[in-house]
Amino acid sequence: MENRGSIWRKWDLHIHSPYSYGTSNKYKETTVAEFCDKILEKQISVIGLTNYFWISEKEYEEAIKCLETKCFVIPNFEFRVSDKNKKGQYINVHILFNPKLPISDIHKSLSRVKLCNEDAKYCNLEDIQSVGFDSVYVDLESLLKVLKRDFKEVDDFLISTPYYGYGGFKQDEKPRNIKMELKYDKKTQMIFGNKSAEDVFFNDRNYKLKDDENNIIEHIQTRIKPVLKCSDAHELEGVNDYTWIKSDPTFEGLKQIIYESKLRCKIQKENPDKKIPHKCIKSVSFKGHSDFIENKIFFNNDLNTIIGGKSSGKSLLLHYIANTINYKYSVKQQNPNNKNIEDKLKDKYGFSEQQNFDFEITWNDDVTYKFSERETVKDRKFVYIPQSYILNLTENIRNKSRKTLGKFIREILIQDESSNELYQEFLKAVKELDNSRDGQIDLYFKNEDAVKTLETEKKGIGDKEGIQNYIKSQDLILQTLKKNANITDNELNRYDSLNSRLEKINAYDSDLKLELNEIKESIDQQKSSFSYEYSSEDFEYNSAKEFIKKYNEIVLESDKKLDELNYEIVKKESSITERINSLKLNIEEELKPITSKLKEKTKIKAIEDTIKKEKTKLNRIEKIEELINAYHTQERIKIKTKIIQFYKDAYDEYDKIIDVLNKRSKDFEDINLIGTVKFYHKRYRENLLPFFNFNSKKTKELLETNLCKDHGKLLPEIVYDNHIKEIESVFDKIVHEELPFNKHREKKDCVKVLFKDEFFDYWELRIKNDEMANMSPGKANLVILKLLVELSESDAPILIDQPEDNLDNRSIYHDLVQFLRKRKVDRQIIIVSHNPNIVVSADSENVIVANQSDQDEGRDNKDCRFEYINGALENSFKLSDDKKEDIGILKSIGIREHVTDILEGGEEAFLKREEKYGF
Repeated sequence: MENRGSIWRKWDLHIHSPYSYGTSNKYKETTVAEFCDKILEKQISVIGLTNYFWISEKEYEEAIKCLETKCFVIPNFEFRVSDKNKKGQYINVHILFNPKLPISDIHKSLSRVKLCNEDAKYCNLEDIQSVGFDSVYVDLESLLKVLKRDFKEVDDFLISTPYYGYGGFKQDEKPRNIKMELKYDKKTQMIFGNKSAEDVFFNDRNYKLKDDENNIIEHIQTRIKPVLKCSDAHELEGVNDYTWIKSDPTFEGLKQIIYESKLRCKIQKENPDKKIPHKCIKSVSFKGHSDFIENKIFFNNDLNTIIGGKSSGKSLLLHYIANTINYKYSVKQQNPNNKNIEDKLKDKYGFSEQQNFDFEITWNDDVTYKFSERETVKDRKFVYIPQSYILNLTENIRNKSRKTLGKFIREILIQDESSNELYQEFLKAVKELDNSRDGQIDLYFKNEDAVKTLETEKKGIGDKEGIQNYIKSQDLILQTLKKNANITDNELNRYDSLNSRLEKINAYDSDLKLELNEIKESIDQQKSSFSYEYSSEDFEYNSAKEFIKKYNEIVLESDKKLDELNYEIVKKESSITERINSLKLNIEEELKPITSKLKEKTKIKAIEDTIKKEKTKLNRIEKIEELINAYHTQERIKIKTKIIQFYKDAYDEYDKIIDVLNKRSKDFEDINLIGTVKFYHKRYRENLLPFFNFNSKKTKELLETNLCKDHGKLLPEIVYDNHIKEIESVFDKIVHEELPFNKHREKKDCVKVLFKDEFFDYWELRIKNDEMANMSPGKANLVILKLLVELSESDAPILIDQPEDNLDNRSIYHDLVQFLRKRKVDRQIIIVSHNPNIVVSADSENVIVANQSDQDEGRDNKDCRFEYINGALENSFKLSDDKKEDIGILKSIGIREHVTDILEGGEEAFLKREEKYGF
């Protein structure tokens, strides 16, 4: 039989028997068998078989026989008492008796209770029938006095009354009636009603009464009470309403709801357990080894606590669960500093190296994982916190640096799928920005190299002013020679005009070639800037793959178009050259008749050639100056702007991802996680400063900037505008060569380091004004545990080995226990613990008892060295010692007895729990 501890079941504790007395019985000819079939059809696991004043042994035993083990029966005696509510109705009181009590003993006790109708009548079947079931009533105080004398309240019987509706004890505001309402509030353990009654009994009730001097005295009832919705069925069709109760289907299980009303009791149609099947473990089992019994160990979907004596197999069980799901992760958690991959394949306990050992996990969706197949990658997530893991982690964080804490918080924050996806997108974005920024820096210095080449060329041509003066002097000599020549003025003018045309053609030829060369260089630069590194396999989502495909197509098409353009330029250049040569030839032919008349023709020709060459030089110098001062200067300004923008974009990416992760950290009421962007100055200085020669005053001034000064261990706030101004200032000094460099250091490499992304997401952890570094070890451990549980994958199972280590009892009870009670609602938790408060006060739904033979006297197993049993906290019994030897220690006592026997302070924990709720 599958026993998973306290699970949600349908309970109807007010359902009238077909044998019900009085005129309200509408079952007519319905048999007990039909009645029971209806209950089973509605999948009700526990009923309160109800009758007025008297439940006969016959009807009770018939119901038990028909329902067998499929539905548990609790006898519910419904009494009409002498007090009346505001509507004038007698208040109805329900006494639910522990089925362990014989019905005959209950009858015997009730027969001592007087009826209020007649003095000599008592609460036995004969007297009740003589008065009439529809008329009889009793006094509440008298009834309870007798019952408390014969039985033990809570252990043997529980009291419930309706609040609203027929027979409810809700009163008006008259002082006498308020006093009566307070009386019933105090005397009952449960309320029959609906969700509107929860609004009353899940909160404090303030009853205002007046004393003899007319002063108002407040009586505040703080005890939370379970509210149970029941069918109150008097006919078969009325079997419909129920309450979900999380407990064993026993009277002990019912008692749990008076201690844990909110956690164990829900009025709703659907099962309250909404956990996803593939995120909860159903059972585990050891296979093929004589040291282990092969029975299944079942797990609850909520809180599971593993208890046992020393070396009983508690941590061993948790170890095999973790390693079967994901052994690489589990070994890393157990040995975070061990880098040896071969060690990860080893079995810490060594059982897998013996016999045919295996370990199996079955999930709620019936998928099975095997330890023998642990090397197969599986995709189910969980969190594993081995023994001492939190302690070691806390010491590591406290002893090392805030950056270690930040890394830990970041890793926890991105464990959920959506946050991790956004974080991966962030990493990809900053990497792309790094590449783009470096690409622009390469382009900037390529441009600078082009300028240097032009300046070298200009210097090689000659001095511009000297060339200009030489042309002027040669031109004067030329004009004098022409005047003395034997030619007419018209011929001379024609001669000058043709030469002027020839000069313009030569200038045009030179300028055009220069410009076309610039265009071809730009084409080469553009082609070299294209990236073909992207592949659709680099991207996970189809939408991204579509865009990168289009991008690659555009790049290829652009490359093709640029090749075509380059070909057109070469073709055009050839055509123009051919045309220019033709024009020059025509001019030279026209000049021949005139030049033949010129005296000293050879001298004139030589001077003209000289002037032509010098003007070509001058034209080239002016064009170079134009290119340097216009195109290259403006282009470098544009590139610099892009570099700075890419740097700003990277900073913004950090800002955005911190904003996203900050939203995840808002779930805590008491822990403050504050994320900000910081700059890693230490590493930045170590990489940047070696470029410079610090014998210079200007380089020494660099050390005084916030960017390059030694901040020690401090992490100053980043004011981005000031930060980028300092970087830009250093950049300008580098490119203008105002900062002397060390030998074998390049400006381009320096600028790449200058603009290197040294931002990181920095996280602070505070509780009120208490920083992590100032917390006590126990408090720090608790904070780390909360972070691991709260911020890890929110609905995956979490396995924790002895989280109470290094915590005092107060912290365990007030902090850890309350935290576990809250978190088990959202996820399955499996904990190894020696502390009874974690087991009892956290209201563990399933307790797994581990035991190893020959470890503790009187606690030997029946069959194997290691044995396990599990069940609900409310499971309570104790067999005699002679039977214990036959079946072993685990099955000889109940789960509650194991808790009190194994855990020091176990009995006190149960008493503390009961006292907390006023019992």
